[in-house]
Amino acid sequence: MKLDVRNGIRHQGSATSGRRAATDSCSAPAADSSATPRRAPDATLQSAGAEKRVGGTMSDPASELPVPGRTTPEAPNQVGATPFLKWAGGKRPLVPDIAELMPASFERYWEPFVGGGAVFFALGSGAAEAYLSDLNLELMVTYKVVQDDPEALISHLERHADEHSREHYYAVRAKHDERDPIALAARFIYLNKTAYNGLHRVNKRGRFNVPMGSYEDPGICDAGNLRAASIALGRARLRAGSFLGPHVSPAVGDVVYCDPPYDGTFTGYTGAGFGSDEQTALRDRATVWADSGAHVLLSNSDTPFIRDLYQSWTLHQVQAPRNINSNGAGRNKVNELLIVSA
Repeated sequence: MKLDVRNGIRHQGSATSGRRAATDSCSAPAADSSATPRRAPDATLQSAGAEKRVGGTMSDPASELPVPGRTTPEAPNQVGATPFLKWAGGKRPLVPDIAELMPASFERYWEPFVGGGAVFFALGSGAAEAYLSDLNLELMVTYKVVQDDPEALISHLERHADEHSREHYYAVRAKHDERDPIALAARFIYLNKTAYNGLHRVNKRGRFNVPMGSYEDPGICDAGNLRAASIALGRARLRAGSFLGPHVSPAVGDVVYCDPPYDGTFTGYTGAGFGSDEQTALRDRATVWADSGAHVLLSNSDTPFIRDLYQSWTLHQVQAPRNINSNGAGRNKVNELLIVSA
């Protein structure tokens, strides 16, 4: 089955608005248990050259999180899933622009910098196959837990919501070596919802170091959306690893979307950083994907370096909100580029 991107966008709004009618973020009715079976995640991943075990055993440098033994008959925009994380530079405002630059239909979708997953949930989750990856290990374990065991995750998040305070935030933040996948995912989402500005930043040791934010209602547990996201992720194969890994191998007719850390902006999502050498390596790999027959789309800053790097590609300038600035006056729209394989 091919995904019709433009139809997907048209149907998303009504389904999402219906789901958000609930006022209590943790009071949404339970989804059909056949759609979200409880299954303990078994994920072992490697990030930034250092092994970290989360169940299972190490298999390869960019280890795959096992795909659940179920299919998802629902189209993504019928379940109304939206990103369950706040993400600096998230692409929800640009989804209509991105959709216009994608093929009208496609069967396989790849996103090697999945981040908050806005483009996947809006445009890619109805493809017959979706391949999502990111270098951030804890992020990908969180996706896997949402995919496999949303109910256990919701229970953990409800406890975080009940105990939320300044003391609780910093106690949870200090737990850098959580090994249980469900507890790790709950910690990741809790900190994401309650940290200053929703920022995800780690130091060179890979430790989350963002101070607590000030929110009257941080929305720690959106149970309905977590259940919907679990369904939308049903066909996805999840990996933690670099875009350079062999697990990113699109073929003719596939769609690849890349939203890397932007040139000249904050790049501290992982301890590895993302500078000009990495930007150049991404351009080179994206060229390989395009030469293989895939439709490749990237987003990045509108800077002279990026324009020069992709001078043989098709560049589209768009305006996007910049919400990461600590000074509210600095959160104006900025020019960005959507870059399409020629």
